[in-house]
Amino acid sequence: MSRAKRHHLWNYQLIGIFLIMLPASLFAEVVPIFYPEVKDPYLTILRESIRGIEATINHKVEMRVTTNQLSSEQLQSWAHQQQSPLSVVMGPSSLKALHELADEAHLLSAIYITEPGNIKKVAVAVTYSPDPMILMGTMQRMDKRTRRVHVVINLARWQWLIDIATQAAKRLNMELVVHPASNLSESAKAYHKTLNSMDSVLDSMWLPEDGSTLDTQIVLPMVLKGLWDKNLKSFSSGVSQVGRGALFGFYPDNYAMGQYVGQLTQKMIQNKPIDEPVQPLRQLKSVVNVKAMKHVGLQIDQEYLNSFTMVLPKDGR
Repeated sequence: MSRAKRHHLWNYQLIGIFLIMLPASLFAEVVPIFYPEVKDPYLTILRESIRGIEATINHKVEMRVTTNQLSSEQLQSWAHQQQSPLSVVMGPSSLKALHELADEAHLLSAIYITEPGNIKKVAVAVTYSPDPMILMGTMQRMDKRTRRVHVVINLARWQWLIDIATQAAKRLNMELVVHPASNLSESAKAYHKTLNSMDSVLDSMWLPEDGSTLDTQIVLPMVLKGLWDKNLKSFSSGVSQVGRGALFGFYPDNYAMGQYVGQLTQKMIQNKPIDEPVQPLRQLKSVVNVKAMKHVGLQIDQEYLNSFTMVLPKDGR
């Protein structure tokens, strides 16, 4: 499996990192970390995040795998035994296993997209979705002529991200054009209409990693072909589309993200305020497609290319 594909798949396995504030009067001596039962390469990636947490947090951590064999009561009991007012929960499957904690907890979550009803109280969210400010800012830096960003997206799942993106677009003096779609049929029609109306100079297309509107079998191939044939600019929330024609994309810097979660953990233990209730991912690595840049007529600046983690094709042609 390619490195790009591994990170693409991982985005669906581990949507975010969650913190649970437990009712406890004791100062945190131990911070429990719950993580899902997964195999490599996902386990290696997850451990990178845990290493980042351990390197940053000023407390001992205890780790516990969440499995189907463990009940919510067993996991809750173990968390309380650690005598900590806070737990780190990695991934939506772990949160699901601990969902009964929500009755008495404040959660640092990724907005549990697949089952939002399981989150009762959201304190702050750290997600695996790249910060729209970074996405659109990179597009603007790559081509200063870009004024509009189009996105076809399922608002029932991603309204929180669009709210962040709308503010980011205003700060960048760009226009975010949102085309709502709730299923593949609606998204196919929206993409077809949008591709036929886009300006090759002023417009760009943001390709979110949303399987409900952009599947890899039907809609995505159609969209990528349309973008390429019409010499239109596009960028991706992930990396799988970059090798297929998108200009650039991002994937998590798992160790750095773990360090950031450790910092948030320290702030919450110390009762310091968290500025953003929902936070997109800013600890990122990047991929750029030089062939796609040339195809849409963008100039290649080697110094700028060096700012990306990975350059495709590997020979830079």
